Amino acid sequence: MQYRRLGRSGMQVSALCYGTMMENKLADQTLIRQAFQQGVNFFDTADAYGEKGSVEIIVGQQLKELPRDEVVLATKCRWGYGAEGPNRRGLSRKHVVHACESSLKRLGVEFIDLYQFHGYDNVTPMDEVVSTIGQLQRQGKILYWGLSNFNAALTLKVLKSCDQLRVEYPISHQPEYSILAPGLVEDQGKYVGLASLGQEFGFGLMVYSPLAGGVLTGKYSQGIPKGSRLDLHANAHPSWKEKMLQPEKRTAVEKLTAIAKHVELPLAQLALAWAIQRPNVNTAIIGASSSEQLKTNLAAADVTLSKETLEAVEKVREEYKAAI
Repeated sequence: MQYRRLGRSGMQVSALCYGTMMENKLADQTLIRQAFQQGVNFFDTADAYGEKGSVEIIVGQQLKELPRDEVVLATKCRWGYGAEGPNRRGLSRKHVVHACESSLKRLGVEFIDLYQFHGYDNVTPMDEVVSTIGQLQRQGKILYWGLSNFNAALTLKVLKSCDQLRVEYPISHQPEYSILAPGLVEDQGKYVGLASLGQEFGFGLMVYSPLAGGVLTGKYSQGIPKGSRLDLHANAHPSWKEKMLQPEKRTAVEKLTAIAKHVELPLAQLALAWAIQRPNVNTAIIGASSSEQLKTNLAAADVTLSKETLEAVEKVREEYKAAI
């Protein structure tokens, strides 16, 4: 396993982070421990995962078996934990303080290593948002903080507020990113991506969905496997099903599968290795529903893709972007 500094901080995190968004994938109570034994020291969750913070509770219980000083624990707030009420979501000082205290209790820890804002709040003034995170740091409830799903313009607004209030910059940003989804990460014309911004201001990227929701494992090439994420959630999100199975995406996956076969790698390992070799990507978030899947995904940390392979992948990316 590779370890990298997270942003400009001195904290070292594994190149692959174990994510816990899907509660059903935590059914095997040994997977978090297995991930740790195979070198993962970085675990990411959120108060919005599961019903009323249930995933944080499960994660906290499983992490109790591991040495706390070797674990980097990340969680998030913004969307609330499933309970109703106008102050149970957003980034107001009232909600963030309550959310942090509640996460500490559910996780069973004295402090959170990385506390992240899960999304932007266009209601709460930015100085209130940033001053609150500074307050939590001074109180020792969080060590570092980060952003998730903020675009470059909003991220610059956060950084400006940090300067004005003398609050430490966030050390990380968590956007969606994969071979098939450049999203907020890459520069696009006049638009500055988060990778470039991170290099300038010292935050690292911890990207989520590097396998494009499972598409980059190749498992949807022949339909929808029973028990897969798409099988479980397609009825609730029909547009997502259409997006995941679009013909252009299937064509791209076929070409990427051929590249992976040529270099004797599973497609998932190719996609993960590609993600963690991208500029300013410190770590990619993975999940697993079995020991075998976990082992396959983690092996990507030891893969170095050649210049020729990266060029072949880039050609597929360009063709895919032109087709959609």
